[in-house]
Amino acid sequence: MAKLPPGVLEANINWVGSFKLCTEVYNDTLSPPMKGKYCRASIGFPVEQLAGDLPIDDSIGLTYGMCISDQCNNEDIKLIVSNSLKLMSVFKYAWVKDVECVEKKELPSETAVFIGFLSILVLWVFIATVFDITRRILKFINTSNDFKFNEDTINSNVNNLNKKKNNNSRLTTFILECSFYTNTENFFRTDNGGSITCLNGIRFFSMVWIIWGHTYNYIIERTKFFVVDNIRTMQELNENLEAQLIINGMFGVDTFFLMSAFLLAKTFLYKYEASNGFKPFAWAYYYISRYWRLAPPFLITIIIYIWIMPFVGWGPLWNQEKFPRNNDDCLNYWWAYVLFINNFVPNGKGTTCMGYLWYIPNDYQFYAISPLFLILLLKFPKAGKTLLAGCLVASLSILAFLTANVYVSRRKDIALVLVDMWEDVYIKPYCRASPWIVGLCLGYIFFKLQKSKIQVKISYLWVSMGWILCFILMLTAVFGGYTNHAKGKKFIFICLT
Repeated sequence: MAKLPPGVLEANINWVGSFKLCTEVYNDTLSPPMKGKYCRASIGFPVEQLAGDLPIDDSIGLTYGMCISDQCNNEDIKLIVSNSLKLMSVFKYAWVKDVECVEKKELPSETAVFIGFLSILVLWVFIATVFDITRRILKFINTSNDFKFNEDTINSNVNNLNKKKNNNSRLTTFILECSFYTNTENFFRTDNGGSITCLNGIRFFSMVWIIWGHTYNYIIERTKFFVVDNIRTMQELNENLEAQLIINGMFGVDTFFLMSAFLLAKTFLYKYEASNGFKPFAWAYYYISRYWRLAPPFLITIIIYIWIMPFVGWGPLWNQEKFPRNNDDCLNYWWAYVLFINNFVPNGKGTTCMGYLWYIPNDYQFYAISPLFLILLLKFPKAGKTLLAGCLVASLSILAFLTANVYVSRRKDIALVLVDMWEDVYIKPYCRASPWIVGLCLGYIFFKLQKSKIQVKISYLWVSMGWILCFILMLTAVFGGYTNHAKGKKFIFICLT
């Protein structure tokens, strides 16, 4: 059994022991030969005994690693652990919640099929890249040879090359679009940001903020087990003012909702007005093109996570049979992921497989209903503005009500509130709609200004006041929640976005 690890006073509840030493145990003098099997028991405690005043969910238990003979089954191990607990006074009120044994599994046929499929895709990208590079080299050689001729001949050849470039066959264009070289070149271009180049900077800083915040939040995820062994230190970090920059990294997600809505509004309004309304084919293209853009990488990511990632490694917290930990939810609700409605599966089971995949269905759902608002804004501006304002107020009201309700039901402990908010608040479109609605309004304003060609001139005073107000609101949103984590808090701060 695992020995007492360091950091117990810091609420270290992962007593995993030595996985490597256990899996190397082998005795062939016995019949049958005995092999070491690593198992992990989840031992339940009263929360106050397990971690004192720390906000830990009741479902979390002490993780206790053991090295058992491979001849023992889970029921035998439960009995061994239960009897051992009775002999130790410190575990007087403890009980065995579950036993999970980590064993290396054979590669299933489904995984082999998906690996083969992804290998074909990688091979195709490699072929496309070789074709692209070869084509570029030949083009460079031909261009170099052109310098041997006179100026008229050079101009003629350059024109011919440009015509060939513009008249590529569909097959050639498709191959080039699959080239790793071309896609990398396009990815690092700085001249394809459109007329509003500041959006690139917003995307970059928002993405860095999201990765930073989510990395922290996932390692202290409270619903199953903590990866860290110093929970108390992490909790104390949450009480610091500067830590709010990490904790509130989720606001970075809202910037993507706003930018998507803004760009959609501008593009849609121009196209809809220019074509005097969409024909059935245009409407079909509107929805199918968006789905086709999002679905392939979305579904391939799920396939890799469910069928390939479990077999990339194994360890005390990496059980191939139960990795990801909610694999059953992934398999039972795959259809919800395909239809982009996984954020509406009851009990949050449509997002427990890969938590961060809540964003894609929300984005598509907002995209799907946006024409209703945009067409109203174009044809009946007053009705469109009234509807948008009403939806904004309704979204913010629902968000405030649900958050306050969860806060009261969870003993007013903000750490546990954030856990419970996931299912009913965080992943639901009616709670995340406000930045999208603001983005639609902003896109509509830009559309009207560009259409009327009005040169709006704002004095430096008003610009300065606008930036000051902007920074005040941003700082309030990020750091206002400090009161939720501070000791002796008397009220909860809810930022409605």
